[in-house]
Amino acid sequence: MTDPLAAVAGPVGVPTTAVAAPTPPPRREVNNFGDTRSGGLAGPVGLLIVVLLAVATVLLIRNMNARLRRLPREFGNATNTPGGPSTVE
Repeated sequence: MTDPLAAVAGPVGVPTTAVAAPTPPPRREVNNFGDTRSGGLAGPVGLLIVVLLAVATVLLIRNMNARLRRLPREFGNATNTPGGPSTVE
């Protein structure tokens, strides 16, 4: 009985090689999405955003501290002020 794979594999000890058809070069797609800038710009833009957020945070903290300093140390009794809680009879 003969081995059916013997004809495909070739004689023992002789390597078989397959020749593949050359692949065509990849086709360059047209980019219509407006994101044609290189990836090298992502780092500086990210740094700019982080710096702007840090500056905004510092300015907001300074503004809030100034507002808190203008508040009185203690507030009076809330019932003595107009518009305070009213009693219902």
